[in-house]
Amino acid sequence: MDFDKFTEKAQSAIVDCQNYAISEGHQQLDGEHLHLALVKQDQGLIGRLLDYMEIPKADIIAQLEATLSRLPKVQGGQLYASQRFNQLLMQAEKIAGEFKDEFVSVEHLYLALLDEKNTPSADLFRKF
Repeated sequence: MDFDKFTEKAQSAIVDCQNYAISEGHQQLDGEHLHLALVKQDQGLIGRLLDYMEIPKADIIAQLEATLSRLPKVQGGQLYASQRFNQLLMQAEKIAGEFKDEFVSVEHLYLALLDEKNTPSADLFRKF
């Protein structure tokens, strides 16, 4: 995986989700961390799309934060990406390739989340 092929906003979302996981004491980085980062991104495409579709962004954020609050917390240790998180990034790269896009952007990351089944994010998508 080549992070140089990710747009600045996509890289920023990944850094934001890592920072959130660290600040919450999570040892494992997962899809809901990324989902939250994409929705909360300042001037981000995903937040603007949710607003345009009149989907209550605050409710999505609250539900994602509630889901993440149930994850185990640790002190110290190193943050690592779950297999699912790595698969999301690889799926986003695949989607970008299918669109013939040179770079992986936030919409590709979000489409990768939308493709998932049986995850907290998939449940959230069904709800809204």
